[in-house]
Amino acid sequence: MRAQKENSGKLIVPARLVLVDDEPAVIRALRRVVLRAHPQWQVFHARDGEVALELLDQIDCQVVVADLQMPRMDGIALLWELARHHPGTWRVVHSSCEEMLASEAVAQLAHH
Repeated sequence: MRAQKENSGKLIVPARLVLVDDEPAVIRALRRVVLRAHPQWQVFHARDGEVALELLDQIDCQVVVADLQMPRMDGIALLWELARHHPGTWRVVHSSCEEMLASEAVAQLAHH
């Protein structure tokens, strides 16, 4: 990945972000929001936690934004795996399920 310089001379390295959700429409919407705010970022996506972990074995990623309710491997299980195997990756949760967002596991495992 090629680094760019801003006017102050500091290097800016575009971030790599993985969006994890089983709803394609949600992925498209989140991707649009992220790229509108940060067009230099690289945005990848995965349909569930297992696919996300496979992707993270292939790329260096700074941020994972994950839904909590997904088939196969849900968001909580993904957060545990990320914390164990990719501790330097920021873990962000997006969900419409307020009970799950308020859980102790999410509070311990997610950065935001």
